[in-house]
Amino acid sequence: MVDEAFSKIIPVRDLLKSSWVDLKSHLWTYLGISLIPTVTMFFSGIAIGFVSMGSLAVISTQVISGSSAASVIFLILLIVLIIAVLVINFVFTWSQLALIVAISDKTGFWVSFGKARHFIIKAWWVSFLFGFLIFGSFPTIVFPLVMSIWFVFSNYIVVSEDTTGLNVLLKSREYTRGL
Repeated sequence: MVDEAFSKIIPVRDLLKSSWVDLKSHLWTYLGISLIPTVTMFFSGIAIGFVSMGSLAVISTQVISGSSAASVIFLILLIVLIIAVLVINFVFTWSQLALIVAISDKTGFWVSFGKARHFIIKAWWVSFLFGFLIFGSFPTIVFPLVMSIWFVFSNYIVVSEDTTGLNVLLKSREYTRGL
């Protein structure tokens, strides 16, 4: 007896044909969304490099001259780096969610970012839980790899099913059951 779930599976050739048609019709939207984090990373890397090198130069001259301003400059550098990492994380998360929205809803560039904005906090919460689970199981070495496979669909579930937290991780685990 053939299971009903297997009777609904689309043949690979039809799936590839459908994907190709979708890609051709929405190519510029997908490229535009994918370009945003790349450009952000490029300019953030340049800015962080300039700030780091400039601060190191000032710190080294302050240390040589015996001034206490070096610790203040180091603290400012640390704050700038933390802000840069948070901005990069925000842009990458938003872009990834916008790409998922664009593909699933067949929306344009601005509409995808508008819809994805509502999922950022949920995706961050799921990522925090995922990181907490990975960190807690780190000494076992193998289990974090298994959990990475289990939870690979978490952002897709956040967008498509509008759920959050541990429910997302459990659903992602169910989607990968049997792999």
